[in-house]
Amino acid sequence: MRIFRNKTYTVFELGVLKTCVLCVGLMLGAYYPEHVKRFILPIAAIAAVTYLRAMYFYWSDRA
Repeated sequence: MRIFRNKTYTVFELGVLKTCVLCVGLMLGAYYPEHVKRFILPIAAIAAVTYLRAMYFYWSDRA
């Protein structure tokens, strides 16, 4: 298992990664407005799930 390797992502895998990055950006960049504060836990949950799924895609040794 190498840390830095070439990996070709499918469209679904890229969508999961982009969703994760979007959720993290929402939590960090717009934490203070009230409409984001109300939904911070669901956003954090989505970010955590998509982060774990993206890491699974990266570290799995599928072709």
